[in-house]
Amino acid sequence: MDKSLQFQQNLAAHPLSRDCSTLAHPAVRDPRFGGWQCPVLLRAEGATSKTLLLVRHAKSSWDDPGVADQARPLNKRGTRDAAAMARRVAHRPNRPELIVTSPALRAHRTAEAMAAALGLEAELLVVDERVYDATTADLLDVIRSLDDRHARVMLVGHHPGITDMVNLLTDANLEKLPTCGVAAVRLDVRSWADVHDGGAELIELDAPKNHPQ
Repeated sequence: MDKSLQFQQNLAAHPLSRDCSTLAHPAVRDPRFGGWQCPVLLRAEGATSKTLLLVRHAKSSWDDPGVADQARPLNKRGTRDAAAMARRVAHRPNRPELIVTSPALRAHRTAEAMAAALGLEAELLVVDERVYDATTADLLDVIRSLDDRHARVMLVGHHPGITDMVNLLTDANLEKLPTCGVAAVRLDVRSWADVHDGGAELIELDAPKNHPQ
């Protein structure tokens, strides 16, 4: 079936289809509907599901062995990768509405790059102490405490916690999420408080190494 025709059929069948018929809501690429989706439908999706973008911080510097772990900055490659990945995230349908980050400088700088590309207000970038050196149990606590007004949230943290979280929620079985890697997970829940082990769908997996410069 022609992709544009398939998109129109899916659109017409949706109760909010009339809201998508004007130029105010142009279609955007989404592989779930033959390559196209409508922003209005994406917002409606949040009523029955949540999307979590799990991000491992970009590459950090080890140049100064005397620097405390939480104070280690991004190196030049990490700074470049964070900006590039942020631009990619900003041009995809699953754009996060809120970013929660570890307080570690390398994670915070990665989150700041994402927030800048997304044009998020300062209050939508939240530092949560629990994300640093977190286990999957710690990260589940963070996720379950998220405000349900946000249907799409980005969580920026560290290996192995972030990798383990992807594997806990989905059947991805990742060995290691690369630095500045982004794993988008769709959760079949109405509330963040209902997130549980397994049953989620890994809908996107990307990393700087997939885009050699």
